[in-house]
Amino acid sequence: MKKSAMLSLVAVSLGLGTGLISSGTAHAAQIGIGISNSNDSSEQLLEEKSGKAFLGEHLAAVEQLKSSDYTTETWAPLWDTYQKAKQADANPFTSDMMLRSWGASLVVAMNNLQEVSILPINSVSINPYTVGDTELTGTYTDNESLTHLAVFINGGLSGIYNMGDFKDNTFNLKWINASSITENSNVEVVAFDAQNNEVSRVKVAVKG
Repeated sequence: MKKSAMLSLVAVSLGLGTGLISSGTAHAAQIGIGISNSNDSSEQLLEEKSGKAFLGEHLAAVEQLKSSDYTTETWAPLWDTYQKAKQADANPFTSDMMLRSWGASLVVAMNNLQEVSILPINSVSINPYTVGDTELTGTYTDNESLTHLAVFINGGLSGIYNMGDFKDNTFNLKWINASSITENSNVEVVAFDAQNNEVSRVKVAVKG
């Protein structure tokens, strides 16, 4: 099927909608974009599968995704499209072409998803500490989600440090409670984000 002919059919189908969708014009534009970018093999796939099968396949694909893995800005449009597509799928009067169009909308929305940036667990690296030193030194991965570091000695808070005070991905954590650290002490440096969520926790190697 020629792309121009397919676009015409989609537009006609949307014009004869069942009343489930109030934003038919915007939806037609979205589908037009999705189809115009398709290749011959995807057009053939659309022709071979029924609209219900095509939509069902992509509804199932969305259901396998986790919203927490993607940014709110890109997940919200997908979820909105998913809800409307489910309604269309459940309506026995929805045309085959309309079902195909909703399936194509889900493809577009899924392609637009952006994953949440997750900081590696070893985003903070601490140099070995020698008993008697008055500071801890180390490096960190440059990521804007980090806002502050905290030092814990044997489970007790020793100090909190603002990431804005560091530069060149290195830090010196001064004024720690050095007198309480021995070779057997459990010293940890914990990185937090702006909401005080723990992002990374590193155990410090203590030397005598």
